[in-house]
Amino acid sequence: MHTKDLSSPDSEAALLGALLINPALIQEISIQPDDFYLRPNRRIFAAMIELDANQSAIDPITLSAELTHRGQLIEVGGDARIAELVSFPSFSGNAVHYAARIKEWSDRRKLINLANKIAKAAVDPEQPVSAAQALALESFSDFGAVDNAAVPVRDWIADAVAEIERRRNSPLSEFILPTGFSDIDRVIDGLSPPDGTLLMLSGEWGVGKTILAQDFAMSFQTFSPGAFYSLEMSAFRLSLRMLSVATGLSAKAMKKGKVSDGEMEEIERADHADVRIHTSYARGFDTATLRADLVRLKRDHGITWFVLDYLGLLADKFPGNVPEWEAQGQIGRRLMDICRDLELGAVVIHTQTKSGELAGAAKIGYDGDIHLSLAPDEVTAGIVEVKIKKNRDGEGPLGSVDLFAPKDTPKFESAAGQRIDLSQMEPKPLPATEFDPTAGFDKWWNN
Repeated sequence: MHTKDLSSPDSEAALLGALLINPALIQEISIQPDDFYLRPNRRIFAAMIELDANQSAIDPITLSAELTHRGQLIEVGGDARIAELVSFPSFSGNAVHYAARIKEWSDRRKLINLANKIAKAAVDPEQPVSAAQALALESFSDFGAVDNAAVPVRDWIADAVAEIERRRNSPLSEFILPTGFSDIDRVIDGLSPPDGTLLMLSGEWGVGKTILAQDFAMSFQTFSPGAFYSLEMSAFRLSLRMLSVATGLSAKAMKKGKVSDGEMEEIERADHADVRIHTSYARGFDTATLRADLVRLKRDHGITWFVLDYLGLLADKFPGNVPEWEAQGQIGRRLMDICRDLELGAVVIHTQTKSGELAGAAKIGYDGDIHLSLAPDEVTAGIVEVKIKKNRDGEGPLGSVDLFAPKDTPKFESAAGQRIDLSQMEPKPLPATEFDPTAGFDKWWNN
């Protein structure tokens, strides 16, 4: 078999086309220009790597300019070839798959080349057999090298000592982001972006998971910029909650437009111009798209954390024979990889079963560093119990923390002292005739 048969020109074109459409995906793949079989594709990919290294945009215009600067534009087929790549049928979510195919064929070609060299040395009567043996051992040893290979533990200890010294002389906020709830932070030590901390936040429907995640985000952003991806709640509803917290006004009243002139002025003043949170109503996002957007936000805006609401709505594709629990487990692993690779802290919301366990694979719970489970108090209205079910770096007992949800305000507060008497916080029962069609819609709406 000729080495040209050990290649996939379609995969090479599909990958280059996907990178032109979604350049941030270049951070997800770990191949080199010489892994491409076709020389023009090697040139194009090398130019893309250079653009990314210089923090320049990767698009048909910048790519053409870079190839022109290198004197290679005509060699690769000119602007017409770049245009062909953009329109080549590919799916950006499969970029890692395309790269894996390219790498596999590259490794096969390298093996054949190594075998040919060893065979040539073995049949050369002027060379001792030991020379051919040495060539074989050296060649395959180098070829078999793997990323993140085991190293002496002293190397890790030395790196840890250096990191401790750096943190000792740096502001705490560079590596720890407090949640804003001292009782919780006392146990979990906040969120640590440099360590890629993944915090799983679970609970039954309607218990306040999104509200608590929003409270965490408002605390994080005072120290470092971040992102809030809402796969479920519209931008308007999320904004209402943030405005309600900032003004103390009822989100329900703002939704109805029932605010006074003075309250409207207060709302306009609380426009959150200084809030360092990037938001996305991210319907249709999968983990590949999420990673690409986080790479962009970290590069352009220096974000160190993100909130995902919620895991179950990510649109990752799996073969039809993969059960849902296994698919969710794989998504959890991908989210953990995103946190570790990009050095980002994350709060990921997920549902849980009635028994209090994370829905889907138990693997999700294993992958997370911290697991907080929310449950309403069975006795006192307005109290939510936050059970700290896992803390990978914890040194003491886990336990639980009580939080209090003030009426008509989408935020939590410490429940210290609130258990004494919360009768005034009991929700008022709705009238038996909450909506009387004969009375008209406006009368009901204005109640």
